[in-house]
Formats: sequence, structure tokens, C-alpha cells
Amino acid sequence: MKAINDQDLLNRIKESGIRPSYVRLLILNYLEEHSHPTADQIYTDLREVMPTLSQASVYNTVSTFQEAGLIQFLGMNGPGVHYDSNPREHAHFQCRECGEIYDFDLPDFDCTSLEGFYVQKKDLRIWGICPKCSILLDAQNISSSSKLSSKKA
Repeated sequence: MKAINDQDLLNRIKESGIRPSYVRLLILNYLEEHSHPTADQIYTDLREVMPTLSQASVYNTVSTFQEAGLIQFLGMNGPGVHYDSNPREHAHFQCRECGEIYDFDLPDFDCTSLEGFYVQKKDLRIWGICPKCSILLDAQNISSSSKLSSKKA
């Protein structure tokens, strides 16, 4: 869990030109503590802390944060848009088994072949199997293989 305090979050909100509020502080804190949530995940989890929170408030807040450059929208596989509290350019890997999204440094792309184009943003998304799921899948395959071997014996 990241070491974050409310004053740091409040300063980030103010420096982005956004008027601070309890809801905005609550949502930004949630985004900092949770990896790539959807708006529905934010809403569901924060309703336990703030029962009067509306879905519209969540969607409006993440939209405001994105417009101000505090967060990024990620259109990954699965339902809903995911939100990333890391605004710097970086790449994403999504596991096809568990759905987890991981950040990694963006490789340096050579865009010289795009002569005449103005590159505004570089975005790289990779899908595959994460190490945790790979181990689980290998264990299942080994288990299945040993069951087949014992049936033949």
C-alpha cells in the first residue's frame, strides 16, 4: 500500500486546478490505493464509507480528474473502463486469466517513420498470462498429466 496522506492528495487536486471536495479527495485516495479500478468498483467500495455517494458523482469526478491530467482512462478487456492514477506515459499488461492490470515502463518507440504526423501520446497494451496465473496453470497441467498417467498404469 502506498504511503499517501490527505495533504498530498489535496495539493495534487488544487495544483490541477480542481476545486477540492470530500468526494474528490475520497475518490483520488481510492485510486491511489487500488490498481486500475473501474468506476463501478470505486462506487461499490466507497458506498460502504459514504452511503450517500452516487454513481454520477464517481463518473463526474473521474472525468474531471482525467481532463485535468490527474488520471488516465484505460480501455482494457472486460467490462467497464479502468482508471489509472499514474498520469505519466507508461504501458500496461493485462492477464487474460485473472484480469489484473500491471504497469511497466514504456519502451522507447522510434516514430521517425511517421513523417508528417504529430504524435501526441504513445500507448502500449499487452495481453497474456501473468506469472501468478502461469504458475497456477502449470500446476493444473502437471496435476492433469499425473492423473492421466495413473489411469494408464
